[in-house]
Amino acid sequence: MFKTSCKKQIFFFKVFTLYALVVGWANAQPISRFSSHILPEQLSNSIYFLEDSTNHWQLAEILTPVLQAKFQPCHQATPNFGITPHTVWLKINLQHQTNKELAMEIANPTLQELQLYVVNQEGKLLSSAHTGSLLPFKQRPIQTNFFVLPLRNIPENQPFTCYLKVKSNYPLQLPITISNLDSMVEKVYFQGFFHSAYFGFMFLALCFSLTMFFYVKETIYIYYFLYVFFNVLSVGGVKGYNAQFLWSAYPILNERIMIFLSLAALFVMFFSHSFLQITSKDKIYYRIGWMIGVGCLFTICLNLFIDVGLSVSATELLAIFIYLYLLVVSTDKTFIQKQPHAIYYFIGVNLYIVGIVLFLIVVNNGLPHNNFTSSFPEIGTAVEVLFFSFGLANKILVERNEKKQTTLQLVEALKTNEQIIREQNEMLEKKVAERTEELEQATNTLLDTHYELQLQMLKIQQQKEEILQQTEELQTTNQKLVEVSRYRQAMTNMIVHDLKNPLNLLLNLPKQDPTIQLNKVKQQGSQMLNQVLNILDLQKYATTEMLLELRPYNLAQVVDKALGEVDFLYEPKALQVIKNINPLHTVKADAEILHRIFVNILTNAIKYTPINGTITLSSENHSATEQPIANDVLTPATPLLKISIADTGQGIPADKKHLVFEPFGQVDAKHSGSVRSTGLGLSFCKMAVEAHYGSIALESEVGKGTTFWFTLLQVPQENASIFTQPIESQKRLQASITTIDAETQTLLQPYYEQFSHLMVYESSEVETLMESLPANNNPVFVDWKKAMQKAIEQMNEARYSELVALLKK
Repeated sequence: MFKTSCKKQIFFFKVFTLYALVVGWANAQPISRFSSHILPEQLSNSIYFLEDSTNHWQLAEILTPVLQAKFQPCHQATPNFGITPHTVWLKINLQHQTNKELAMEIANPTLQELQLYVVNQEGKLLSSAHTGSLLPFKQRPIQTNFFVLPLRNIPENQPFTCYLKVKSNYPLQLPITISNLDSMVEKVYFQGFFHSAYFGFMFLALCFSLTMFFYVKETIYIYYFLYVFFNVLSVGGVKGYNAQFLWSAYPILNERIMIFLSLAALFVMFFSHSFLQITSKDKIYYRIGWMIGVGCLFTICLNLFIDVGLSVSATELLAIFIYLYLLVVSTDKTFIQKQPHAIYYFIGVNLYIVGIVLFLIVVNNGLPHNNFTSSFPEIGTAVEVLFFSFGLANKILVERNEKKQTTLQLVEALKTNEQIIREQNEMLEKKVAERTEELEQATNTLLDTHYELQLQMLKIQQQKEEILQQTEELQTTNQKLVEVSRYRQAMTNMIVHDLKNPLNLLLNLPKQDPTIQLNKVKQQGSQMLNQVLNILDLQKYATTEMLLELRPYNLAQVVDKALGEVDFLYEPKALQVIKNINPLHTVKADAEILHRIFVNILTNAIKYTPINGTITLSSENHSATEQPIANDVLTPATPLLKISIADTGQGIPADKKHLVFEPFGQVDAKHSGSVRSTGLGLSFCKMAVEAHYGSIALESEVGKGTTFWFTLLQVPQENASIFTQPIESQKRLQASITTIDAETQTLLQPYYEQFSHLMVYESSEVETLMESLPANNNPVFVDWKKAMQKAIEQMNEARYSELVALLKK
């Protein structure tokens, strides 16, 4: 009969919105029989306990004399072991005095594991039963919200012993009642009747909060609803109704009921702050409230991810702190700040705390444990919710009266304002009529004046347009004049500055073999001629087409001639020149122009390649399809040659590459030794290569060097082969002097001031000073003199300054 009643209850309790009412209906079924039962107080002298710290003992081990001797008497009417990680064994000695079937009830649905063993005097197992919160509800021996275990095969009028194995993450409290099954059903009926009243009341509170929210549209009622909702789920979890009606097939959720208590605490904080009007102005209360909210979220995470038992202890401590905080805040708001609605909150919180305190007294056996005393928390919660509802209702009435009073005042004010506005309107109408006449007269006068002004404006506009047109013409003319002046200035500066070095070298040639002097004169003259031609060609071909005489020429011979012209530039720097030019490659070009292209690019490479660096020339076949076809001469089948000149210099930054082929667009204007350029050589190369129907570009990486490459028309040759012919300058200059000894410094120090006042380009004065130096066979002194003579010959100002600095103490 009992199991059938429980199955009927499950059908209705699946819907939470009818949760409270259905609990009362399902537990209020009429019971026909009632029998006496054994209360917890009557069992206190018959209960012994033993804690299993290993959590692995079985009944066979418990029955051994060693462990039997360790059982201790439990003098509590309701055994309470608090939160413990150990398994607890209870030993209860009983005697059967009725022929009815007995059952044992443990009124704590949070117990994780319950194992009952019934043993006779000889230690023979008579029956056993297993249940707990982690088992599905349908697997319970008797399906009730509390744990009920049947005592079967009990010998009549003979003593027997019950061993109860218990483990839980929640407080391990064991209110045990033993009675016949009919009495147990009667007890469940009474409990269900009481709890149905509680859940019914809470259901009404939920309906009240939702109704008021839709009526007044204030979030405080949502906080109130969520607080009551999670409070109901908390009580339902503690009393076992959630496991019975909500998630009977998912017992793992029984371990998470403290989450509902944390959520209830979180939303009671929101509700309290809104109801008691706690804002950021109440700094201490506001900050503590937010800290409590964070603590609630922490306990939820603790329960979900870390340890359930630890979360229970943390939640209990947090709940104590919350209600102490709410007690202080409600006292302050009620008796000090005298808020009109705070009295209801104060009474509700205090009555709830009274209920909790009484329940703690019951838990610690200060009061007898029965159906009424075990429900003190529910009674306290219901009373608290009742007074919160009174407070919210009172709040609505007060606000409604205030709104009504405010509305009446606004109506009176509107009537007064209406009368004032009416009188003012009459006065304004008279003044408007008078003003209108005056304005009409003034308007007529203004219209006449406006007509005259328009005529004047038309004349001024015409004059303005003429002035603007003249201004634009003057600006255009001025801009052209500025560009011409800038170009002439830049041209003049380049000619003066860049032709100075070769002229200095020619004027200050050291006394050497006339043949050597003649070669140097020719080389410097060729450089000067090349620079002048670059300037003239850029001016000439900027507006006219470059006319070329294209003929077949052997590329290797052109390269050799160009290298021979610039060898006086790369040999002093000990550069290594590698020529990877196929001797069979023939190009169609203008010989003079092609020669100048190589000289300009090689001069640029030598200039930016450091001492002992490398310059590599190479050629390879190229296709017209790999470059844009910009004229009618090239077709996809036109054979081209790609010539590359790579150096190991400092490289060109990416943001400076676009300046390389612009006139006067030197990326780095610093000089190295005696090598200078006008900045026009590469501009000439671009113009000349494109006139040859080719293209020119560069590839560079800072710190690794630069490669200039350009394409020319190729004259096809058969059986061509590539070979490598390195052209090396001197292997290396004599080791550079970086330090001098004390003797040499003492000898040369008196000449420091004279050397420091001279420039390397004042070669005659420097050489005169060098000849006046005393004779000395010290190797360091000899090497220093040779290094100075080399710097003077190469006109290397940087090296000259370094060698002079060595003389200074």
